[in-house]
Amino acid sequence: MTEQMKSKIEAECEKYCHPAVFETAIDWFLKNVWHDARTEIPNKDKEILALVVRPNMRAYVAFPEGIDTLCSLFGIIKIEDVSKWCYIDDLFNIPDTLQKGK
Repeated sequence: MTEQMKSKIEAECEKYCHPAVFETAIDWFLKNVWHDARTEIPNKDKEILALVVRPNMRAYVAFPEGIDTLCSLFGIIKIEDVSKWCYIDDLFNIPDTLQKGK
């Protein structure tokens, strides 16, 4: 590869792959994927990941069958313990055809 070609590739990468643009996109994604549990209720049938906060405990918990099912079956995690949540599909962008054996 010649120096001229290398410079051209680097210039294109700087134009389209600038770290600040990538960081801005990641920040946007993280701000939009998580929902405040005090103001938004998840769809009961969708898999979610929730941040559970209690005194002396902070944990991310997956609810594969929806939050109401797990809370009512086990009674371990109370709805008010959930600080924020996101749909697992939104994190991994898994097509519907691959979900739950479809």
